[in-house]
Amino acid sequence: MPSRWFVTIALLAVACDRVIAQKQAMLVSDGRPSAVVVVATDPPADRRAAAAQESAVKVLVEHVLQMSGARLKVVKDEDLGQVTVRDGELIVPPGKTLGGAHYFVLVGSSKLTDLLGIKMDGLGSGGHVIKTVGNALVLAGCTNAPDKAGTLYAVVDFLEMLGCRYLWPGELGKVVPRTPTVAIGPLDRRYRPPIQQRGLRFLHRYRDWKGGLQKLGFTESEWGRLYDEARATTSSSRWADWHRLNGRPLGLIGGHNGAGLGHDGWEKYGKTHPEWFALQPDGTRNQPAGRWRICPSNPELIDHVANAIIEQVRRKPVASVSLSPNDGGKASFCACEECKKLDPSNAPRIRHRLVNGGQEYPSLTDRFVHYWNAIAQRVSKVHPDLLYVVDAYSAYITPPVRERPHPNLVLRYVPNDIDGMKGWRRTGMRHFLWRPNNLHTGYHHGTLVALFARRMAATMSSMADGSVLGVDMQGVYDYWATMGMNYYTAARLSYNPSLKYDDILADYCRSGFGAAAEPVRQYFLKIEPMAGKSVRNGKSNYYWERYTPDAMAELGTLLDEADSKAADPIVKRRIAFLLAGYDYSAITAKACRMAQDAADGEPVDLAAAGELMDRRWLLMRKLFRDWPLAVNVVVTAGSEGWTKHLKWQGPSQKARDQAAR
Repeated sequence: MPSRWFVTIALLAVACDRVIAQKQAMLVSDGRPSAVVVVATDPPADRRAAAAQESAVKVLVEHVLQMSGARLKVVKDEDLGQVTVRDGELIVPPGKTLGGAHYFVLVGSSKLTDLLGIKMDGLGSGGHVIKTVGNALVLAGCTNAPDKAGTLYAVVDFLEMLGCRYLWPGELGKVVPRTPTVAIGPLDRRYRPPIQQRGLRFLHRYRDWKGGLQKLGFTESEWGRLYDEARATTSSSRWADWHRLNGRPLGLIGGHNGAGLGHDGWEKYGKTHPEWFALQPDGTRNQPAGRWRICPSNPELIDHVANAIIEQVRRKPVASVSLSPNDGGKASFCACEECKKLDPSNAPRIRHRLVNGGQEYPSLTDRFVHYWNAIAQRVSKVHPDLLYVVDAYSAYITPPVRERPHPNLVLRYVPNDIDGMKGWRRTGMRHFLWRPNNLHTGYHHGTLVALFARRMAATMSSMADGSVLGVDMQGVYDYWATMGMNYYTAARLSYNPSLKYDDILADYCRSGFGAAAEPVRQYFLKIEPMAGKSVRNGKSNYYWERYTPDAMAELGTLLDEADSKAADPIVKRRIAFLLAGYDYSAITAKACRMAQDAADGEPVDLAAAGELMDRRWLLMRKLFRDWPLAVNVVVTAGSEGWTKHLKWQGPSQKARDQAAR
């Protein structure tokens, strides 16, 4: 990927909205089409741009049909003959049948956008324009930049102006206003997403999900059927596509890659080149399979990795390669004297169980920056535009003291809070990819209903200047009734980090819950302070401690109030969806507190605990059948080591008999 995209990003205008004195866009009037959709006869030459435009047309027509019952006709610009412009309006030659339509929706660049003088110049990656001009509405985007889906983004932005929303996957999460007339305007909007590469990690089959199925007594085919049914919608757009999560248009691919030696580095080179690997406290360089560590001071290792990358990119050109070390594992970082020489004595002191036996020791960042720089210097002589994704993580999270990063390094910054980026910027680091585990919280407890989106919004607001090239958040485990507001906020802010959290929350509640919006909003506000860390016996992170019976009763009262105010059956079902997450959270918090009591040696009525766990198991089976997207009980059931403290070995025969009825 040409490096100029990264250099100029901060110089591009992010957004420009203004109202202009033109008549509104009229698509449907009293249930009858008032407009035709016009596309270029020749689609964009780029395959991805063409696919995005085709999807844009489909999404627009589908949603207008669902809103009004009217299906807009789609025509090619050449089908309209010799179109002219008179007094700022498009004039079609006599005899062209438009089915009574008198308005034009121009999706993507075409001869008609050229006639109207609508230019895509300067839009940038993912940039697009939404503009009313005379009797036309232009929905078009840039097609010659890394992100070529700008036209699709324009359509989704426009539909959101009309009130459409996608709260969570599936038809129940879609908000499509019903109206016989679809009109809006005047409009003049140009926007380029400042975060160019946007992704959330969707992990609905995480860890031992198959074991979770067995514990709940279901099969893979049952789960697949129920899951697919829950996600199905009348529209072709997926939740991720609607929220403009665009994958990897910049080609920035991070990931723990053995510092460039690959995932199987120890298996391939451990016997022939043990000196490439980290010296361990026992004096050997033996490594565990999978999560081994390198000796970053070894010059032969640096040459080997650099030469391998040169050849790899020569065979198959890519925009970036990962030089990130492996994550976790039992192996210690290298203790050889040459590596220690790379650790400045004035570096920040850290405590890490894999460094110096857990005693204080200087941060290891400088040794790794030395290693990354050495590889980048060699490879860049052959592949000058190649980028190298590296990590700020673990024992190398703080900025370097002595080393200065090579200009082609892209820092994959892992902490949930990005304040530490400031220090990295001062060292000369130019490119950042934010890779937090902010959505990873508590999946092994089924993720009790929790809301930390406000903190996320405060963090992401600084990304509106384009200083962060991409986000890659872990992870969406399909706990939509307990964590859904966090998922939703993460997606909204990834596309537009200048949004304010209170506005996102208010819009979510108003759009999805109508007359019940205020009690639902209060429900979310009450949850916010509950999800922070708690302390028990001097140990932190027992956040379920705040989910007391009184606190849960207050939350339940708010959802009951919301249900009483809701008249629309769809809104009532959305409230029932939230209630499914609430019910799960209430019983799980109680079980977690009992398990923690047992772990701390406090007396626990194990018989009562067993009955509670039986009820919870039955509830999880019900959620599996009725609300598979509310709480991903399959992942939960496969990740519940904490239940051992209650001596619970699975459901009793009584519970199994009840489940069989």
